Amino acid sequence: MLLGRRFWREMGRQFISWGIVNMGVVYVGLRMSEERRAALPDPNDPEVIQRDTQSLRRLLEINTLVDLLYMAGGRILMRRGPRGTGLGIIIQGALLFIFDLFHTGNTPTGTETVPLRFAE
Repeated sequence: MLLGRRFWREMGRQFISWGIVNMGVVYVGLRMSEERRAALPDPNDPEVIQRDTQSLRRLLEINTLVDLLYMAGGRILMRRGPRGTGLGIIIQGALLFIFDLFHTGNTPTGTETVPLRFAE
């Protein structure tokens, strides 16, 4: 994509940029989670699991709404700015929207006690 026409270069840059950002978010999130869980006396305490589950669900719900904003911003760019950049943002926003919506629907509400299993 980076060697093609301007439209494809713009879209390719979006895919690369979003990929780098997403990898950074995952890395930082995992590190923070590992450190926080290591500091807890009992990370498998039902109250801790319930609180973490509620926080995760809330974060996914917020992210789902933010994904809609990404897509709207991409649509604006497609109309007024670099079309490849706009389409790249729309595609990324749509994939994130599907990911966040799926995981929101498959995350317990937080009122149930569900043991989480982490690789040790």
